[in-house]
Amino acid sequence: MKTQRGRRLWWLIRLIAWLPLPLAAGLGAILGDLITRVPLRYASAYRVVLINLLATQPGISFDQARVIGRQSLRELGRSFCEFAHVWSRPIDETMARISHIHGEQEYLDACASDRPVLLLSLHLGSWETMNPYLGRQGTNIMYQPHPATLVDELVKQARERSGCRLVPTNNQGIKHGLATLRAGGTLALLADHNPGNRSNPYAPFFGHPVPTPALVAPIEFTVSRDDYIELGGYGERIKRLDDLLNKDDIRAVPWRDHHAWPYDVGHGNDKSDS
Repeated sequence: MKTQRGRRLWWLIRLIAWLPLPLAAGLGAILGDLITRVPLRYASAYRVVLINLLATQPGISFDQARVIGRQSLRELGRSFCEFAHVWSRPIDETMARISHIHGEQEYLDACASDRPVLLLSLHLGSWETMNPYLGRQGTNIMYQPHPATLVDELVKQARERSGCRLVPTNNQGIKHGLATLRAGGTLALLADHNPGNRSNPYAPFFGHPVPTPALVAPIEFTVSRDDYIELGGYGERIKRLDDLLNKDDIRAVPWRDHHAWPYDVGHGNDKSDS
């Protein structure tokens, strides 16, 4: 059943990639909107968005949350169809759409040095367009495999064709990431992968205990503080976790349409990759 389900999604991605980008994005918005029209018990992504909105924005009504959530799902559908272009179209076509890169020179200078480079990002905006660019430096990227094997193979090949090397988010991948940093290489990962391991530490988030990701800390802090600094880490920026958790300035920020990643922050049961 997994293979069959993966085959249907594989064909959908291929078909969307043949459409002109504006038409593909418009189709994605329609698909995302349709998800919000079915009962909530069947629309898990929409349900999670509503729960997160009501938890982090207590001043809004349920009707207001539905309006924002519907726009969020439209953006999620649009992003998926845009990614079909990134995965299937020529790399030069994707690179031609990048108009400006913030902090590019600092990044290139860091890669040219003998110090390790750790890139941390989030599932915001068009994160898939980073892969063709990072491939120029032969960056190692940690990723969470998709449960549909055909889709996982398609996405992995699409990301690696630019020169990136993908390593899974498991113990073997973490070991590879540490070896990359020790060798002075570049490692990138999306730090907000939904933590599926129930043994992960929990932290208070808007009055709810939520599991924290378990990718960044093992890579950065498995080594001792002295070794971390010797590897090129910024020792002067290290902060104690207790000092951060005791701060009172953790707050909600205004919702943006591209904040479309529907994470179930309370359970960590979404195993799919970006």
